[in-house]
Amino acid sequence: LVELHTRKGDLGAYGASVEAKARAFPGDADIQAELGQLYSALRQNERAVTVYLRALNDDPDDLSALNGIGLAYMSLHQYDGAVDAFEHCLRIDRELFQCQNNLGAAYLESNQLKLGKEALDRAFHLAPERGETFVNYGYLDDALGDWQKATAEYGKAIERYPYLREAYIDLALDYERHG
Repeated sequence: LVELHTRKGDLGAYGASVEAKARAFPGDADIQAELGQLYSALRQNERAVTVYLRALNDDPDDLSALNGIGLAYMSLHQYDGAVDAFEHCLRIDRELFQCQNNLGAAYLESNQLKLGKEALDRAFHLAPERGETFVNYGYLDDALGDWQKATAEYGKAIERYPYLREAYIDLALDYERHG
């Protein structure tokens, strides 16, 4: 729902509604996770972490809260916390593409390229049609200094999911940097 309201541009009223639900049901992990998603969408990642921690206190295995807190930690450049959250998520469900792909991204961001590639390979195996993995493969190739291979990965991401904005941005940045 947060993504829908973000696209519609009406996060204000929706946010007030979610905050009211969270106050009325403070022990409901699903509502707390939704509030965490809202704060992440608003780029209030410290608040998102606080809310996700509250949700995880109520349900330590809530997959949405684990993935959400991992993403919030990544936005705060707290990669150890992100890796811990995504690994916890994957201990519950090894087949969860989003956590596997996000784990790969967290490893890449913390310059653990070998672990990042391993996680991305597992994500690709789970969902070869998903463009997000190719964006992350592109990040890996950029980190390894192979911008031409990176641009090919961004192209694959765009082929699979033409609406993946970050693939276009990264492709353009690589061409701008390297010609």
